[in-house]
Amino acid sequence: RCLDCVQGPTSCRECLVDSHRNNPFHQIEVWVDNHFARSSLDSLGQCLDLGHNGDTCPNAPRDADGIHEASDGRRFTIVHLNGVHSMRVRLCHCLHDKPELDQLLEARLFPATLKQPMTAFTFAFLDDFQIHNRTSHKSMYDHYDAIRRKT
Repeated sequence: RCLDCVQGPTSCRECLVDSHRNNPFHQIEVWVDNHFARSSLDSLGQCLDLGHNGDTCPNAPRDADGIHEASDGRRFTIVHLNGVHSMRVRLCHCLHDKPELDQLLEARLFPATLKQPMTAFTFAFLDDFQIHNRTSHKSMYDHYDAIRRKT
């Protein structure tokens, strides 16, 4: 079940991942033994695909069986309003594809570095920090630490 969806139904893993294709930062719980336990969409196999409205790029590398290679996605740490998320991110591989930086920015992710980024901040997190900084002079470290504690 999703903790961030309003009246989100309890559903199977495949349906949960599919329904969160464009909401990859939602917090979820999975049924373990006789209770719900915190988990992540990444642990259920979700990968954030860029450039095709959440669908896997049709030109993404495939293995011999025609299945998208799991190694194609790069592991990212993404900081969002509700916590710090670890997930794979796959870029668009079309002939007209844009540079990695442009694809991340269009997905509203601000990379921590320009070369081979592995950490990104959502624009929502950065906007929230700006509000907190201007009203209470909170430092980025304090804002990040508060978000980290939500994870």
